[in-house]
Amino acid sequence: MANQNSLPVNQLSNGVTQARDSKNTGLAVSKTYSAEMQDQLRIDSMTQSGSEDKKKRFSSIDTLKFFANFSIIFSHTQPYFTDLFKILTGTSLFLAYMVYDICRLALPVFFLSSGYFFAKSVAKGKPIGFLYFRAFQKISFLFIIWALVYFAFKTDFTSLVKTATEYGWLKSVYWRALHLWDEPLKLLLTGTNYHLWFLPALLIALTLVVLIVVAGKQRYLIYVVMTSYLLKLFLKPHVDEIFFMNVKYETLFGISKATAFVSLGWLIGQKNKIEKILMLKLVSAGILLIIIQNIFTWVSNINLGNQVLVGILPLSVGGMFWALQHPSWARNWPMQIFGQYTLGIYCMHPLLLDLIRKLAGYWRPEMWNFIFPVMVYAASLSLTLFLRRNSYTKVLIS
Repeated sequence: MANQNSLPVNQLSNGVTQARDSKNTGLAVSKTYSAEMQDQLRIDSMTQSGSEDKKKRFSSIDTLKFFANFSIIFSHTQPYFTDLFKILTGTSLFLAYMVYDICRLALPVFFLSSGYFFAKSVAKGKPIGFLYFRAFQKISFLFIIWALVYFAFKTDFTSLVKTATEYGWLKSVYWRALHLWDEPLKLLLTGTNYHLWFLPALLIALTLVVLIVVAGKQRYLIYVVMTSYLLKLFLKPHVDEIFFMNVKYETLFGISKATAFVSLGWLIGQKNKIEKILMLKLVSAGILLIIIQNIFTWVSNINLGNQVLVGILPLSVGGMFWALQHPSWARNWPMQIFGQYTLGIYCMHPLLLDLIRKLAGYWRPEMWNFIFPVMVYAASLSLTLFLRRNSYTKVLIS
């Protein structure tokens, strides 16, 4: 692998020049990189297309993305916070929260793989500026489109219908716009729905990594990882304002998490060989730390909150190492195939979650806890596959 520790500063401008020179070599370059960008070396690992050459894909990472995506839906449907799980005690409660905490691995997996594939693309000689601006355009477009979708049709459909019926749909949208305008920085960093923070956080993290690498300071990325992760763990739980604007803690939490794991992904992409013993140590350490934290919470009844899950970093990195060591694992399995549609499922699942929640009254509580996340995932996957059939709607989910 080529050494990336001293990339020339002018690569950024060279990349822009190549992307714009469409009359000469730029068209050919654009076609070449477009095809490769649609391969497994994606800027955003959530956007891999199902039509790519299967022999070139990391099937193991596709499968990891399936589990990560389902874990996100599992967390958002919150089955452990229903009446059924409120009555759990002892070992059952401990195991329930262990499962819920492990679900927190989902987004670190996406950030790690994004940084990794970006590093591999650069290592193959592709201009870092070209790759970055392609990523910037794609992520920004998706963020704006989905922010507009959730602005017009927020997930609380019951409240939306009630307000629109009583005051008119235009008035309800106008009042929502006024509310969003009161918090402009939050709007830029989180969009119009709780889950969209992922896209600007990914873009900010990628921008920081690119600036550091282009400046020839790649050796400092490990310090970026450490600083960002410490901020993620120990930042004051409620930051009321930044630059005199109201920004909640979750916004900073997301950016620091993205920066830590995208930087780590880049560093992993620089390694020629990943030792199996290191992978086993990281996975073991991660699981042990999560168990210790849950035992502490269980015994002391002091909830440290999900921001202090210290075992997530070693466990997610160890999981990434395992996937890279077994690139063909689960090839052509349903989990691997479904994992290729992660972006669409992630972006649209809140739209369907609130609608499907209305069916809770028709199920026994103990059954609903298990069927609810499955129904949301299945509905999101079906809608994603439907949107992929049209070239105009396909851009929303790929």
